[in-house]
Formats: sequence, C-alpha cells, structure tokens
Amino acid sequence: MDRACAMHVQTYDLNGRPGPVADLSTDEEAQLWLDTAPVLAVTVAGSTVMLTLPGRLVLLRVAEYHQLFAYGGIADV
Repeated sequence: MDRACAMHVQTYDLNGRPGPVADLSTDEEAQLWLDTAPVLAVTVAGSTVMLTLPGRLVLLRVAEYHQLFAYGGIADV
C-alpha cells in the first residue's frame, strides 16, 4: 500500500503523558493510518485529537494533526 502523505506524531496516554512516536499517514484512497493500523474515527476535544483504532485510543495534539493537512496530504476527516 502506497502512503500518499506521512509524518511522525507524538502520541499521549489518557493522563497526558507522552507515549510512543507514531507515523500518521494516508493512502491513495484517503484512508488514515497510524503506523499499520487503520484509524476508524477521529474526534477533536479542545487541543486534543483522539484517534480510534482497532483495540485502542490514541491521543495527539491538534496542531500535529493539522500539520499533516498543511503539507497537502489529505482533506479533513
């Protein structure tokens, strides 16, 4: 699967502590991926974006999420 646009993002746990850095990307069908897992839903709450993945919830900063769009990768989800 070719990824159209990708960037590294800092993830956070539910307490706001930094977690692993992950690759947020899109494919040619404009599907959103975090590392190798498909993003099932995107929710914005304040300055936090919550990505729902199979079996887990990942938090990241809105600024990092919108940075992917600034590079011309994908349209808003």
